[in-house]
Amino acid sequence: MRGGSEAAAGLDIATAGEVVHPSNPAALVASLRNAGAVLEGTQTSFVVQFNPYLLTKGYEQLYNEALEARKQRLNRYLQDSALTLAIADGAPYERLTFDKGRFATVMAGASVDVFGERSIYGEAYSKCLDKVLDDDSISQELPDEPLPGEFSSDEAFQKAKAEAAAETERVKQAGIQKIRQGLSACTKQARASSSALFLSVGGRWVTPGLKAQEGDGVAIQRGFGAATLELLSSGDASVEAALQLRALYERQSPGVPMSKWLDVGFSVGIASPRFLLRVEATQSFAKLEDTDTKRASVIAATRIVLADNWTVGLGVQGTGEDLSDALGQIHPSLTVNFADLPKLLQPM
Repeated sequence: MRGGSEAAAGLDIATAGEVVHPSNPAALVASLRNAGAVLEGTQTSFVVQFNPYLLTKGYEQLYNEALEARKQRLNRYLQDSALTLAIADGAPYERLTFDKGRFATVMAGASVDVFGERSIYGEAYSKCLDKVLDDDSISQELPDEPLPGEFSSDEAFQKAKAEAAAETERVKQAGIQKIRQGLSACTKQARASSSALFLSVGGRWVTPGLKAQEGDGVAIQRGFGAATLELLSSGDASVEAALQLRALYERQSPGVPMSKWLDVGFSVGIASPRFLLRVEATQSFAKLEDTDTKRASVIAATRIVLADNWTVGLGVQGTGEDLSDALGQIHPSLTVNFADLPKLLQPM
């Protein structure tokens, strides 16, 4: 469950988060979200976030080949980047409603880890992985397969054959479990060895929907550029924390100029293999150009593993001029996420 910010953080209003640090190494993350109070209508969004290198090469490339490719600067940045595309029904204007199907919202963003020390291709992780695979306890000797001539009856042979097969499977599963534990330990070790700095940009646009009216057009509703520092993570405590500085442009209603702020954000999360709880807050500290309002947001979200690659999450998010105002305007959301790993990242 460790892995930084939600997919489409900073873009999707469906409680995806405002602090952008997408350090989940999945090649592909797909998320379906529904946000909004029951009595006030809802907004549904679909998000795809992917690592361009892993999605194109990670399913077939051997780990050592990826390490060698990392020596080229472009490949290094591609390995440590995340691209996001999303679409939602309706328009993300606060306290404004429109006819169903009149508008849609499209979103796009990109983020890259500048340091790259926490990457699965980074030095800390690769050295740890070598130690895991070199562990003699993983390579236990498999039992010899019994031969028919060694037994007085076919019944005894079949019994010995079944026992040998069961022991072989037990040894294999024990090795797989040790590798899984080793990979988890390597992830924690890499996170504890260095902080991570993410540079991110993104935007969302309101577009005519299937039931657009005459005069409806495309308009940018949000744009941002952010620098996020994901702090050293304690492997034992499973605590994740991040600080963010961001320039944010946002149109708060149709036809009005964009409001512009500089804001700071903080995110803290507690993660385990099957559960995640995260709280975030942002607050503007500078109003740019003609902007005369402040902006703040609060977010709380949790995710639980349902099955391999699948999680479900519940969250709340609120925005206002300050944190107390944002707390008074929270709305709930429900998310379902699918995350796919390439072969080189899967335990076995």
